[in-house]
Amino acid sequence: MDVSNMKLATKLYGGIGLIVAALVCVVLFQVIKMRELGNVQDHGADLSGNAVAIQEVQVRLEALYGIMADALSIATLLNHARNSRSLKTTF
Repeated sequence: MDVSNMKLATKLYGGIGLIVAALVCVVLFQVIKMRELGNVQDHGADLSGNAVAIQEVQVRLEALYGIMADALSIATLLNHARNSRSLKTTF
């Protein structure tokens, strides 16, 4: 089929059809990529929930660390008091 023998209307329809087909391909590609981006964003949101939970655990551990440090200090002081000659009593 020779393009020079085609009517002008046929050439225009063909050109417009190619443009529309290219636009449809681009739109489909963008829809697929947007869907993938949405999935990545959802996964990131799930991970941020995990990060919040980990941060809450860290806060609890910091509070427990203070309690454990105090308990260790008390135990050390009690040990020194028991071993001190001035506080020893005999029954």
